[in-house]
Amino acid sequence: MNGPEIVSREEWLAARKELLTREKQFDRERDALSEQRRALPMVEITEPYTFEGPNSAASLIDTSRSFASAWSGFSPGSPLTERLSTTISTSPWMNP
Repeated sequence: MNGPEIVSREEWLAARKELLTREKQFDRERDALSEQRRALPMVEITEPYTFEGPNSAASLIDTSRSFASAWSGFSPGSPLTERLSTTISTSPWMNP
């Protein structure tokens, strides 16, 4: 089995810096794509929507509340917790 090439520290550092540059560019592109996805328009759900499970059925509202509860385990003050809290508190479907 052949492993990676053995090189000097200087060669490794140059290769690592090149890869880091590519990784940072990839992160920026992924972040931009994610922002575009989040900016997509939404469709208002005006009819009851029910999920049929093996043991019971649940409405879209019930599953959304369960999802929100599952994500509430993040540490207070984290960006995700703050965003989720804002989303829940300003969403009319979560505050009938």
